[in-house]
Amino acid sequence: VSRNTVSLTEALTVVLTSDIAGSIELPESVTIPVGSASFSLPVDVTDNDLVDGDRTVVISATGAGHGVGAASLQINDEDVPTLTLSIDRAAVSEPDGVAVATVSHNLLDTVPSHTVTLASNSARLLSVMPVVIASGQRSVTFDLTAADNDIVDGTASVTITGTAQSFDPVTAMIDVLDDDAPTLSLTITPGTIAEAGGIATATVTRNVGDTGQALTVSLFSNDRSEATVDDSIDIPIGETSVTFPVTAVSDGVADGLQSLTVSVTAAGFVSASVPLNVTDDDSISPESLTLPDGGGSYEIFATGDDLVV
Repeated sequence: VSRNTVSLTEALTVVLTSDIAGSIELPESVTIPVGSASFSLPVDVTDNDLVDGDRTVVISATGAGHGVGAASLQINDEDVPTLTLSIDRAAVSEPDGVAVATVSHNLLDTVPSHTVTLASNSARLLSVMPVVIASGQRSVTFDLTAADNDIVDGTASVTITGTAQSFDPVTAMIDVLDDDAPTLSLTITPGTIAEAGGIATATVTRNVGDTGQALTVSLFSNDRSEATVDDSIDIPIGETSVTFPVTAVSDGVADGLQSLTVSVTAAGFVSASVPLNVTDDDSISPESLTLPDGGGSYEIFATGDDLVV
């Protein structure tokens, strides 16, 4: 900043302005000291990370008793269209933990809307629909929700990827924390079997993601006079489930429909139990029946295992 006065006996305060706010960093004013005709200062260009094109900035200088001085500065934009993706936390937990993510672009807010397609590399997060950064906006937020898969699979690091036309893909990571405990589940089909040769198929399942070891499961029937199971069975390596038979017992007793419970247990796992019904195939067969003397008609009915006249 220079002054063209002959007398330099007084300092001169010069006010500085630019015609494009935020493009450069300038002090509000500088002082040309006594005895000096000029004052030098750096002009720093603001890196705004926006794709706003090359532009010319006019810097004006005004001082008391002096005309306005002006100079222009050409600024070349070095920014390229870029997406950014951020997540408000490092981890979410099953079953329904939610994180808020933000996807942004660095274009001017006068550009048209942009659709951003979102995807994750793991089913540990619920799928996310595409989002739209509207015209006049540079960002949009969306939810990331942990999926409850009921599987013991530990913590997973999940990568979220955002893609949009004219932009390079952008990624961000989040951990999904597991809330599941090792648990057995049991199903039996059908739920009712006949006493005479009836067999149901039971399926025991473990909820672990790592099936690198076989699992020995103990089997129980709480009424072996009605239905039996083996003492134990192994879920093989690489498998999450195995089937086993539940066999009805013909007990020779007319005891009607009977209910029992089949249970499964394994070390380190929550056990499971399922009810099973066994229908009766026996009838009351008295060894003898004595009728009163004198003839006539009689009513005969059953009471438990006995016939009553």
